Amino acid sequence: MEKKASLSLWSIILGVSSLIFGMLTGIPAIICGHMSLRYCKKTDTKCTKKDLTLIIIGLCLGYLSTMVSIIFLMLYFYSGYRL
Repeated sequence: MEKKASLSLWSIILGVSSLIFGMLTGIPAIICGHMSLRYCKKTDTKCTKKDLTLIIIGLCLGYLSTMVSIIFLMLYFYSGYRL
């Protein structure tokens, strides 16, 4: 399996799991997605439409879950509610 294909798969896997685990897997999904995009641009190998779709979905899910996690953390800390 090529490097770009494995990175795109990791990006989508981590992106989907970030819907459950939040920033814990959202940030690695973002990192893998950007590494895969950079690899596709730098090398002369062609990225297939499937690879780009996996990368973009993984990035979107990673960014979405990270932003939602940050918003929830901010609301928790600024609400004054303590357990």
